[in-house]
Amino acid sequence: MGILQNFKYISQSGVASIFNIVVSIIRVKIIAVLIGTSGVGLIGQLTNLINISTFLSNLGMSTGFIREVSISRSQQDQQRIIALRSTLVVCSIIASLVISIIIFFNAKAINSWLFRELDYVFYIKLLALNSNFIGYAGMFNALVKAEKLIRTLMKLSILVSSVNTVAAILLIYWFNIDGVLYGIIANSLFNCIITGIIAQKYRLLNGIIPSLRSKLLDKKIFALLIKFGVISLITSIALQLSYASVKSIIIQNSGLPSAGIYQAASNISNQYLPVLLTSLGTYLLPHLAEIQSKEKMHKEGNNSLRLILLLAAPMLISFLAFSDLIVQILYSKEFVASGSILSVIIIGDLFKVSNKVLGTMIIAKNYIITWLSVDILYAASLPVFTLILYNDYGILSPAIGYMIAAFLGFLAFLLPLIFKEKFKIEFIVWKLFASIFASLVIVFMAKPYLNLIGLFLICLSLILLILIINIRKHELKMVVDKYLK
Repeated sequence: MGILQNFKYISQSGVASIFNIVVSIIRVKIIAVLIGTSGVGLIGQLTNLINISTFLSNLGMSTGFIREVSISRSQQDQQRIIALRSTLVVCSIIASLVISIIIFFNAKAINSWLFRELDYVFYIKLLALNSNFIGYAGMFNALVKAEKLIRTLMKLSILVSSVNTVAAILLIYWFNIDGVLYGIIANSLFNCIITGIIAQKYRLLNGIIPSLRSKLLDKKIFALLIKFGVISLITSIALQLSYASVKSIIIQNSGLPSAGIYQAASNISNQYLPVLLTSLGTYLLPHLAEIQSKEKMHKEGNNSLRLILLLAAPMLISFLAFSDLIVQILYSKEFVASGSILSVIIIGDLFKVSNKVLGTMIIAKNYIITWLSVDILYAASLPVFTLILYNDYGILSPAIGYMIAAFLGFLAFLLPLIFKEKFKIEFIVWKLFASIFASLVIVFMAKPYLNLIGLFLICLSLILLILIINIRKHELKMVVDKYLK
């Protein structure tokens, strides 16, 4: 598919992501004012625990499930698709219950790791019970994603984001810091219910009960998904453990409020990146898994990488230039130190968006060991860099570590594709990447010496220059003919 066709799929997911960002801005601003830096730090650590529960609750099978359903659909094997769905459902139900029990009875140990001397054991025990809702929601979500129901997922994302934002703000207003926990539980429960309704609406659960009656678990499919799932699980858990460990280091050295300051910068990065990256799980992985031709795979990889970078350029440059202002708008003056952290994180984000495309190609080509190795090394490097740099750079050290790790991850994903698949990033993509990186460096260096007007002018000039030198004339003509005439 061409770059404009890719834009169609990515833009559909991006609409929901943009809406979610707007809603999230409102939510984050109100929550930051209500509970301050310590509350944001608490939310960050609890979110890492929730993410770990999410991955464990379906044994990391979601990515492999989506891939295998796409392959079975291309082969028109409906019976195998039903068997895949049945296996996912059984494993998710059992795993969710087991994880809930494990977290509940190890709440004190988990609290010591996440919060050091601070006591949030009660919160962790309630989140253990919440693991069941998380598991069921993840299961339903995987069923829907495998069908590439992009418009449905877009509407679902908007609905869930809106309802959960209202619930979170009200609960925090009524119960203060305890409302954080109640909001998380309400979020998981609502997400579970609404995704279940969507799965049933599209009859994605049809055939599962008869299949389970004849065979509770298809051992061959279970072995296939668990093989892929365990690797996905290891990488996902490693990342969440890494993020939690980084903030645990900050808490130990500088306290929970400092962890909140770092979390604010990290949150902003995680808010705008989904505009670009949501489609990778929804569209790109299933599509790449269906491609058999190496030439088509390479073309799709370059098209996707180029489009992601073109879309990323204005956001990366603007967010870097106005990071201090953005932090104060989204949070409060109490979080002013987050601005310098965000500036460094954004340079790392350039490599991160590229890594997502390259990593998706690695998964689609079934280079599981390569994918596992790169993600584990990336996860391990974050707390290591933080520890090494903390004495010299303090709270800025995790951001510097992230930037270095993202760059190394870029090389680690690209080199296997070059040597094993003879993949080549086209010159026009390299030119685009280099122009964005140079622009970020220019803004970063000039930022201390410019006021808001000066920053705006330099941002506008750099963005226009990038678009002029990197968009082909026939592509611009096609866009004008299709959307502007």
